[in-house]
Amino acid sequence: MAKITKNIQIHAPVDKVFNFIIDPNNLPDIWPGSLVMKEVKRSPLGGFNPRWVFKLARIPIEAAFEVTDIIPNQRLEQLSTRGIHTTLCFSLHPQEGGTYLTLDLEMLIPFPVLGAVAEAIVILVANHLLDGIFANLKAKLEVLAINSQPA
Repeated sequence: MAKITKNIQIHAPVDKVFNFIIDPNNLPDIWPGSLVMKEVKRSPLGGFNPRWVFKLARIPIEAAFEVTDIIPNQRLEQLSTRGIHTTLCFSLHPQEGGTYLTLDLEMLIPFPVLGAVAEAIVILVANHLLDGIFANLKAKLEVLAINSQPA
């Protein structure tokens, strides 16, 4: 099981960050490279259960996520059993007038024959992808926060 944790300080209110990350229709705005949304259904727990195709190291991967836990403005946990079996857990905390966002990601790498080498490559590529997503998320939400302030 591969694990990655990412943290970022975003200068935007927690509710704005949470509302942005729970809506998978926002993913194409922050996802580097190809991302095609296939289907978005409302989750009975709140939020959405999306299905999309993205490229990881130029390999198309289809993912279908289901919300497994949600606490508005605090936590969003999703599980995918299609493509790379993945658990995503976003935790949000108010900090310094903005939001401290943590993403804990766990992936079951589907290449058991290649073992540790495949896992190391996937972790490296996933880290790079997540760095881009977090940078784009920060830029997008901070611009939105500035533009929504009263003049």
